[in-house]
Amino acid sequence: RLDRAVSGGFSVDVSTSNGSASAGSDYTALSSKRVTFSGSAGEAETVSIAINNDSVVEGSETLNVRMSNASHNGIQITDTATVTISNDDSAAVTIADVSVSENAGSATLTLRLDRAVSGGFSVDVSTSNGSASAGSDYTALSSKQVTFSGSAGEAETVSITINNDSVVEGSETLNVRMSNASHSGVQIMDTATVKINNDDSASVTIADVSVFENTGSATLTL
Repeated sequence: RLDRAVSGGFSVDVSTSNGSASAGSDYTALSSKRVTFSGSAGEAETVSIAINNDSVVEGSETLNVRMSNASHNGIQITDTATVTISNDDSAAVTIADVSVSENAGSATLTLRLDRAVSGGFSVDVSTSNGSASAGSDYTALSSKQVTFSGSAGEAETVSITINNDSVVEGSETLNVRMSNASHSGVQIMDTATVKINNDDSASVTIADVSVFENTGSATLTL
């Protein structure tokens, strides 16, 4: 915007330079784009910069805009501008249910990222009791950090130690959840259930018995 009248008008060149945004991938650079003013006080002229949309989850990025080569020596063009490109993408990490035998030793869960996240990120993984009990049935996880490089489709794993016992019992479950994503564009609402299948069995025996005919009854022990 021009603050006061300039007789005969004038022109300036407008150019861009990278901040955290990159010309080509994030925006289309301007190189000495000529902008002409008629010279009226308060006059406003505009210049447009093409912004490139992508599907990468990333932080806000910036580019710089400056003026040069005023055609009138009475024009000061020391001001600059910053364009901030705000990210509009999001990614999600999902975690799949798993079922293991009690004697498996561990349960391995897969965390999967659906789209690219610039710079990578981490999440914490924790367990909680369902019908299974931490300590006796499995070893609890408390905010175990899992790190993603940020590639689309990337899969990372986390293991939970399963404790074997000799008790005959039904299948038991524990819950797994994520928290504390280090990138605000990553959604971690998914949870998983680990099912621990019993591998023990018991048997009932019954002993033979011999009685006299006049005893009246035969008692068997189970």
